[in-house]
Amino acid sequence: MDLVKVIEVAANEVGVREVPANSNRGPRVETYQKYVGVWLVGGAWCAAFVSWCFGQVFDKANPVGKQSAAIMGYWTRNKSREDFIRFLPEDVISGKYKIEAGDIFVMCSDPLKVKDVKSDKLGAHIGHCGICKGEMVSALEFKTYEGNTNTGGSREGGGVYARSRKLNEAKLVGFVRYLGKK
Repeated sequence: MDLVKVIEVAANEVGVREVPANSNRGPRVETYQKYVGVWLVGGAWCAAFVSWCFGQVFDKANPVGKQSAAIMGYWTRNKSREDFIRFLPEDVISGKYKIEAGDIFVMCSDPLKVKDVKSDKLGAHIGHCGICKGEMVSALEFKTYEGNTNTGGSREGGGVYARSRKLNEAKLVGFVRYLGKK
């Protein structure tokens, strides 16, 4: 499968910024937003960025779907799909899973709700997501490409960045791996 191509697409977008700053707007940002629906223009766009990157490789069969910042619904809806695997940070720490290029990380904006999201008790809540590069910085840190973030990791950050995240971040729900077209 061509998940490495998804990483290449995402890497080529690093440096895109909102225009004007902190507006959730701008020519390139609106390209991502319009990919999932014109209704999203001006809204949070991390999942739209992920959708757009996958869509450039998988031709409208992107695994993220028509998403905005309500990414927790994405986590819940894909629980039983056969073209996905969902796994938790604990699974990576224990060695059950290894983060691979193209895995999608999912975060919940409220660390107090992460447990309920992981157990599918909470299906709709805002959060953040991005694409894993498939490289570990350390045993607990992985590299990412993210839209609508900044160097500090905000979910309303204003650009596309190459970053790293920690497996023990309080807001990290888990990972979704796309296995191919359904």
